[in-house]
Amino acid sequence: SGLPERSRGMARRTHRLQPFLVMGQIALALTLLVGAGLMARSFQAQLGIDPGFDYEDLYTFRTSFSPDAYPDDALAAAMQVLGENLEAVPGVSAVAHGGTAPLRSGSNAAYLFLEGATSEDRIRFYMQRVSVGWFETLGTTILQGRGFTAEDVATPQVTVISRALATRFYQDRDPVGSTIRIGGPEGRAFRVIGVAENARFRDLTTDLLAGADDPDIYLPWHEYGTLSVDVVLRSGLPPSELEPTVRRIFNSFDPDLPVFQAEPMTQPLVAQTAQARFGTVLLMVFSGLALTLSLIGLYGLLSFVVNQRRKEIAIRMAVGAEAGEVRSMIVGQGLKLAAAGLGVGAVGAFLSSQGLEGFLHGVERLDGVTYASTLGIMILVAFMAAWIPALRATRVDPQQVLGEE
Repeated sequence: SGLPERSRGMARRTHRLQPFLVMGQIALALTLLVGAGLMARSFQAQLGIDPGFDYEDLYTFRTSFSPDAYPDDALAAAMQVLGENLEAVPGVSAVAHGGTAPLRSGSNAAYLFLEGATSEDRIRFYMQRVSVGWFETLGTTILQGRGFTAEDVATPQVTVISRALATRFYQDRDPVGSTIRIGGPEGRAFRVIGVAENARFRDLTTDLLAGADDPDIYLPWHEYGTLSVDVVLRSGLPPSELEPTVRRIFNSFDPDLPVFQAEPMTQPLVAQTAQARFGTVLLMVFSGLALTLSLIGLYGLLSFVVNQRRKEIAIRMAVGAEAGEVRSMIVGQGLKLAAAGLGVGAVGAFLSSQGLEGFLHGVERLDGVTYASTLGIMILVAFMAAWIPALRATRVDPQQVLGEE
């Protein structure tokens, strides 16, 4: 006889705990939904970043020369021949090369000085060594002056600077024709011949005007060649057809010349947004599960309450209570429970978003749009979960319910 009594006691304790379990489910759903919303908006912001070049139909690969087999003059001559052979491939419209392709990092940082400035007027920059035709091949806009041309081979120590550097270093002055020095006030002087639009060499998301990520200057590759070379091609050919052609050209020129990291330029873009994409999908899945559980939990709790109060509801309706009043009472009870859970969830979202801050780009962790839209979704879900039991409660026949009693 004691077993049924213990079972009934356990059922009563479970019933008393059920509202708190529902509030916990709602709080967890809100926390995960806010995280997913922040990651989704960050991912959207990353996709909207202009990398500073036209990556469609752009193909890149890397090769490496032996210093013994290719001293300075031989290195420049080899790249000249290889570039011409690649450009002669049907379907290839432009070819260029440099020390590193965009989004591949690996550039060296140094300091430069404005001619006539004090030692305090210096800025750290990244040095990009690129060939003639680099800007045209990548589709990077020249904003002022010009890019490198074949005539610059005979005109050493010229440079093209990025818009970020012109903004920080020259402000409202025209940089074209000015002189900058690399390495110190007495360092090597370079004449600025052009200003190029910002291109993202190191990664897709770092602010080019921030002190932690300094802007770029371009030096002519024919004068400052590198043994490791990134080649970029503009071609409408599919990579599966282009890569064997590239390897065949290099192998016929020198079988010892490697070709590696061959890929369309869209691939680094995909790789650099992979973390945001994965985080968004993962949080979306878990928040969807938590949202479903909270919907089921709130619906089940209110259905149980309505079933327990069938006689009370029947009496209310028998003495003249409107169906709308009864529905409002039940929905209000559900929304009060949801509001308590949302309050806890808002605190949880605030605390958990601190861990996401390092993964976000273009959105603050306390983004108002994300919090407002997430709260709106949760309130709508809570209303739906409460509305169905409320609607069922007002469709009963009071006489039938009272007759059963």
